[in-house]
Amino acid sequence: MKKILVFIIALGLSLSVFFFVSETLMAFEWLERGITVKSQDTTAEGTRIFLEDTSQKSFVVVTDNALLTDPVKESILALFSQISGTYNLPTSNIEFKIKPTGFQTTLILQNTGQVFGFTYYNLTPPESLVPTASAILNEFNAWKDFKIKTIHLNFKENSFQIVTAPETEYPFIDIQVMASQPQKLLVSDLAVLFNEYSGWKNINLKQIAFTIDSNSIKTILTSRDDKKTIDFTLSGTKPDPKNMAKVSSFYNEIALWKNIDYKKILLTAEGSNINSVIAATKVNYNGVDMAKNIPSGMSFRYDKQIQYDFRVVTKDYFVRVRNQYSNEDKLLWQLNEAVKDPILYIQIYDPEFFYRQIEGIRNRQVEVFDGLNADLSKAYNELLAKHEKLTNSYENLKKAHEAFIYGYMTLENAGFMSTEPINKKAVARIIELKAENAELTSGQIAEQLEKEQLEAPSKVIHLVLSLYFNDFKE
Repeated sequence: MKKILVFIIALGLSLSVFFFVSETLMAFEWLERGITVKSQDTTAEGTRIFLEDTSQKSFVVVTDNALLTDPVKESILALFSQISGTYNLPTSNIEFKIKPTGFQTTLILQNTGQVFGFTYYNLTPPESLVPTASAILNEFNAWKDFKIKTIHLNFKENSFQIVTAPETEYPFIDIQVMASQPQKLLVSDLAVLFNEYSGWKNINLKQIAFTIDSNSIKTILTSRDDKKTIDFTLSGTKPDPKNMAKVSSFYNEIALWKNIDYKKILLTAEGSNINSVIAATKVNYNGVDMAKNIPSGMSFRYDKQIQYDFRVVTKDYFVRVRNQYSNEDKLLWQLNEAVKDPILYIQIYDPEFFYRQIEGIRNRQVEVFDGLNADLSKAYNELLAKHEKLTNSYENLKKAHEAFIYGYMTLENAGFMSTEPINKKAVARIIELKAENAELTSGQIAEQLEKEQLEAPSKVIHLVLSLYFNDFKE
């Protein structure tokens, strides 16, 4: 037991000596660079080292000691020199966090109380890092009527991001630049856009996110209640105040709507043309919501005047609604006319479309009728040929049948060693009389023939009734 206790005490003393020696060596390495280690402690993020230069300006380094190589220390001192010396940023606190992915620098500005930070995703930051960050800070602080509590810059390989946390009444700003370094006066240019957005009605902005590439500036504005989003793309990277005034004029008109509500607005500005698609969630006219009739949204164009041009789906019709915009009431009235009676609406507002529909129907009818006529003509000719063939066959069969009947009756009527011809006229009359009155007997038919002076023996009458009517009565 005593041996174990002695071992533990020895181990503790060894570790203490080790850490003491390590701290002494580290302090000596900083001292060689003109920096004094005031103190250090261990945190969840790593070792926190409190340092001071010969002019008693202090800074803090937070890192894993393994990352504190000589090149990294030189980079820290270069950044510190630029911040506190060359650019003389009035800071009350400077903190460097060194991670395997790069440098994260945080400053608390003495004169404004702002938290200003920038992250560079490399352990060897360039000399332009602090000048660029300082210029951006000065530009942001030059914005009128916008007080920023926190600014953080992210320097990435192919892009650059600025994130700001303003005081309570102002929106967050998030700027993503698709380039390794921000363009000169970029933030000042964005101030033109910000000032316009700040004057927009009924939006109560929570966040403004800018994405900038070589061709355009894209802005997504989100309201505090998260019910409305405006997606605005500006062609080119230099906002024109006159053009932005048109965008603001258009939006402020929409903001006055009372019966049309939306979830999202897509806006694009190219030259003097403003285009917009509004995804309406409510389009109320006299208690009827027509939003479901506008599945593709409401398209607007603003050049010299505001015009709208979009489609309405109603009663199996896809109706085009277009006109010059004057106010919300007239727009709703026209929409209602299109939804209520699309055919009448087309006749009044889009006669060319109506005529095109009629012409299309007529052409389709002609095609169908021409095809039917050709098919019917062919079928008729085929049936006519079959009819003629059947008629000829029928006539031949009829003649053969009559010849057979008369031949049979002649044989049945013949006497011994003699034949008497059959009176065909009498036979035809017998058939006619029986067909007219099926109840006639052979005797009654004989009496009628005698009155008509047609000669026909009773045997002949019996043969005719038997062969033609299956009447075998004598």
